[in-house]
Parts: sequence; structure tokens; C-alpha cells
Amino acid sequence: MMESDDFLGTTPVILDDKGRFNVPSRIKSILDRKYNSNLIICVKENYLIISPQNEWIESKKDWEKLNTFDDDDGKRKKMRKVLSRASECQMKSGKILIPANQRKDAGLVKEAVLVGMSNTFEIWSKEQWEKESG
Repeated sequence: MMESDDFLGTTPVILDDKGRFNVPSRIKSILDRKYNSNLIICVKENYLIISPQNEWIESKKDWEKLNTFDDDDGKRKKMRKVLSRASECQMKSGKILIPANQRKDAGLVKEAVLVGMSNTFEIWSKEQWEKESG
């Protein structure tokens, strides 16, 4: 069976007191094989999106096409909200450290859920994920 290079599925993870979690082996394998350890963490309303740096760079190309002085459609406002709360990190020794401000914004304390989203993955608090996934 051929292994997919997409981030798929849902996996529970535990954050330690410093905000680190062990990256599930399947996710780590994809990062090692297809990307590298450089990641970008973005805050959404009540969860985090973690992007491999290569994927982030591809997404950024669309933002760079926006007119600096025209915000009639609100795209710059959305972009500002994402970029102003984004941070860079690295997977080290199979762990990802989520900064304290981002953990607070996403309501992450201890139990969390990693959700594969093809070329990115999300981190949700267990409680918020249960509400979201119904």
C-alpha cells in the first residue's frame, strides 16, 4: 500500500507544561519526507493552523497580489488578522512548541486534537473539536 503525502485523519495529542506536543509518527514522516522541520503557526478563531513553510510560501503568493490601498472586499483585514498573530517554529526532536499567546487564543491547555487538512494541519482543544465535529 502506498502512503499518501497528505495530512489526513484526527489524532489526540497532549500538550506538556511548556506547550509542546509529540508529533504523531505519520505527520512527522510526511514532514521529514516532503517538507522539513520549519513550520508556521497561525491563529484562527478558536484553533491553530500549522503549515509547512513551503506551503506557507505558496499561500503567501496570493496575498502579495492584493492591492495595498484597496480593501473593499476585506481581504487585507483578514490577512492582517492572520499575519499579525502568526509565528515561525521548528519541529525539534519530534515535538512542536506552541507559543503561550497562541495556546491562549486557541483555548489550548492539555488535551488537544490534531486534524489533518491535506497540506496543513490544525490543532484544536479537545472540547472545541468535540463541538465542531458534533
